[in-house]
Amino acid sequence: MFDLMSLISSIVLNLWFISSLFYFTFLLKFDNAITRKAKNIIAIMNNLYSSFIGGGISKDINSPIINKE
Repeated sequence: MFDLMSLISSIVLNLWFISSLFYFTFLLKFDNAITRKAKNIIAIMNNLYSSFIGGGISKDINSPIINKE
């Protein structure tokens, strides 16, 4: 059971890390409907990751804010 939880947490961490890299390298240059949706997804993943692990990593100043459309 512990192996399953560590597998799930590593998958969540890797998805969050890859999406954050994508956000910081590509999406900051553009602002349209597709990038707003991607920023929302990244913000939701940040919130899920911080609630899953216990917070801390996604509390930095560069974390995206969910846009209300």
